[in-house]
Amino acid sequence: MDNISDAIAMTETEKLDQLEIKYKKACRYIKILEKKPIIIPIEQFLCLAEDYTVHQKISQLNIMLPNASKGKEYNYTFIPEQIGLPALKYFELCELKELGLTFDNKTKTITGKPTQSGDFSIKLRYKLTDKEDTYPFLEKNITLLINPDPKDLWQNLPSDKNDKYWKPDCDKLALSLNAGKRIIVASQRGRSHAQEGKFREDDFAVYYHEDLKWSVVVVADGAGSAKYSRQGSFLACNEIIDLFKMLTKEQISSLEEAVINYQKLNSDTTKQELHNLLHQDFLAKAAHNAYRKLAQEANKNETDVKDYATTIVFSILKKFDFGWFIASYGVGDSPMGIYTQNKDPIIMHYPEEGEYSGQTYFLTMPKIFEQSRIAFKIIEDFTAIILMTDGIYDPKFQTRANLDKTQMWANLWQELTEQLNFSLENEALSEKLLEWLDFWSVGNHDDRTIALIF
Repeated sequence: MDNISDAIAMTETEKLDQLEIKYKKACRYIKILEKKPIIIPIEQFLCLAEDYTVHQKISQLNIMLPNASKGKEYNYTFIPEQIGLPALKYFELCELKELGLTFDNKTKTITGKPTQSGDFSIKLRYKLTDKEDTYPFLEKNITLLINPDPKDLWQNLPSDKNDKYWKPDCDKLALSLNAGKRIIVASQRGRSHAQEGKFREDDFAVYYHEDLKWSVVVVADGAGSAKYSRQGSFLACNEIIDLFKMLTKEQISSLEEAVINYQKLNSDTTKQELHNLLHQDFLAKAAHNAYRKLAQEANKNETDVKDYATTIVFSILKKFDFGWFIASYGVGDSPMGIYTQNKDPIIMHYPEEGEYSGQTYFLTMPKIFEQSRIAFKIIEDFTAIILMTDGIYDPKFQTRANLDKTQMWANLWQELTEQLNFSLENEALSEKLLEWLDFWSVGNHDDRTIALIF
């Protein structure tokens, strides 16, 4: 056989080999497709060999969808060519519903909020050819990693109910005032304490005199470094309330007379007289009483009063014919502000910094009584009076300077308004406020307490 004949013979042999290979591949593909024997043109049958080759390549690929996060919106349009797959004639993604996701066949988009976390195998069902619609789908498992919700990583261990100073890990209260106003307060143990089964160190107390129409609201934050601070905040709040419960009508009348004189004359003299009265018989006196109560408790337990260290901020208020009289007293880093929509905020107490960075002042420090801590205002009306511990202040305001920014208060009030349904009854409203305290803020996991008068 000459060289030309050999070449032709080899070519024919190779063609036969290739046809045999295609035939075997096509047969395997038919088997994969679970098709019964079919009658189709040989050209179409042999084309299945090419599909088989593509399918083999697809089966060897390690495909991962973009990561999702539990509880966060997920939106991803599945384009095969962008993740290393060939163009697919038909495809769909399955087994997503149990993860809180859905696949839209029209837009080829995965959407939803994942309800689970972990590594999940998602089934891709596809077709490589549209030559015959009766071909069943082929399948390929692809991976979706759903990151956990950071909140799920925190434990919520109960505090020790057998402890002599045990108190509930959360608390709430709501009541109605005169002039259509209401007070709601909620306090929640922080995640950093819940993680270790420690106690809620924040506390609060509220009092409303039905006859005289005066209100008192107290919020306190026990020092994290003080072993009995949870009791310190509790005792301080209730001791302040006790003083106002014991006031006589004559004492209240003298205060109201001083407020009216100040409003009428608005002079330095009437302002100082009102300040002196608040200091001697009301606000400063209440703070002194609270300090003595903590000292007595420390003495009874043969320990240092510093073990009961707590911040404190409280307010008294009443609606007069000319507007609202609001007075405050504060020690430490729990701020208080008056927010009125479309007006600058009025800060009644700014967070205080101690001698060193990250420190503040506590009620158990005698030197705090060396300066006046009283503030008072008369205003026509307000949207909300807000007292909060640093568990709210830190994530929502970050810095002392931000307390002076109207937009920061507007943002907080809008967030609260969206969470709370003000048409609800008091009990349901306070429960909603307690739920809001569970908001997530990276790095901010302290106890949270907030009081709203609105």
